[in-house]
Amino acid sequence: MRINPLNIVLDEKIELDKNFYFITGNEITFIEKIKDRILEIYRKDKGNKIERLKDLTQITNDVGLFEKRNIYLTSSVNGVDNDLLDKSHVKGDILIIYAENSPKSKLLKNIFIKRKDSYSIECYELSREDKVRVLSTKLNMSNIKLDDGLFWFLIETLDNRFVFFEKEIDKIISLKVNDIDIVNKLISLNAPNVDGMFFEILNKNEKLINLYNTKIQNDIDL
Repeated sequence: MRINPLNIVLDEKIELDKNFYFITGNEITFIEKIKDRILEIYRKDKGNKIERLKDLTQITNDVGLFEKRNIYLTSSVNGVDNDLLDKSHVKGDILIIYAENSPKSKLLKNIFIKRKDSYSIECYELSREDKVRVLSTKLNMSNIKLDDGLFWFLIETLDNRFVFFEKEIDKIISLKVNDIDIVNKLISLNAPNVDGMFFEILNKNEKLINLYNTKIQNDIDL
């Protein structure tokens, strides 16, 4: 079965009940985010033991039939087939496989899509519609309303990679910034002293601009 990765990261109350999670795509930071989120859910709600494997063949080699239920984590697609999955399903194992797109992973994807005990999770850069969903959800969760101009400015300007998009949104929400000029300066910086600017955001705009100009001058001096 397929599931939208945004459902996993945005729904705080989501319940995961599959045996197998196949996370693939070409956006590696999103793949890592989804993997970590699934682990977080199982650690919190089910208290299962987590084991990292070189590949899934180690399940049959190292784990007995009557061992307690475990979560197995691997970045290898070697040895994955329906027979191995069927055996793991009987034992109640949870398998998380995460790998970037490759000819082999694309073939395996169909196995997980067809199985009712599996989720196939495809991670790519965010579309415009995805970014609208993420930003709207974050704002609703924080009970914050942005001006329409700033809302669409963020959609068009911020990174299409989920982790970076989320990070900038969380910063802006935490500071309760609702001014395009200030936000534009914040998101345009990629500097060691950017945290200093976040503290200055609560002061006058002129002071923020002075800090920004100082940062630029320091870069030039370097």
